[in-house]
Amino acid sequence: IVDKSETFTLNFVGDILAARAVELTMRKQGYDYPFRKMKDLLADADMTFANLETPLIGDKTTGRTTPGGTTVFRGDTAFAQALKDVGIDVVSLANNHMKDQGLKGIASTLETLPKVGLLGAGAGLNLAQARQMAVFTIVPETNVEAAPVKIGVLAYNDADVVPSSYHATDSQAGTNIMDVVRLREDVTTNRNAADALIV
Repeated sequence: IVDKSETFTLNFVGDILAARAVELTMRKQGYDYPFRKMKDLLADADMTFANLETPLIGDKTTGRTTPGGTTVFRGDTAFAQALKDVGIDVVSLANNHMKDQGLKGIASTLETLPKVGLLGAGAGLNLAQARQMAVFTIVPETNVEAAPVKIGVLAYNDADVVPSSYHATDSQAGTNIMDVVRLREDVTTNRNAADALIV
């Protein structure tokens, strides 16, 4: 039984970019470099959520740096471990850059995140996967007998900011495009699978 007297803290962070000059600096200074002065703030919560605005594919050797001025992004896969280490738990992949590296970029990101213990929502190799809810479990600290609390996360992208080739469909990888009917279906389907649902 969930202890309703238990208080939980959730952090919500905006866009995180691992490309351009940021990527070049991280390759020299360490992938945690952008977060060093705020690590305590990010980790000081039961769950921290952010928008990962960069597909993660390749590394220092194989990954081509995206130059300043371009709006087609990519980041090194090692960046995922840094996100986890600084306290981020769940990331939205439903944004206008997640398919900048095509199918391979989405596939690499989806493969990389769970390897370091990160959850992602809002993109997939098809629409069914893109619609899947991420579930983060919080274990109560003050009442050890209380049941863990499941926080569900659904993520959606605005159709106006991406071409149709970035939309996840039954036969195409992409992001979960916002649709009110689909949103209602997803909430209904997942409502009982989590103690709290964040959209």
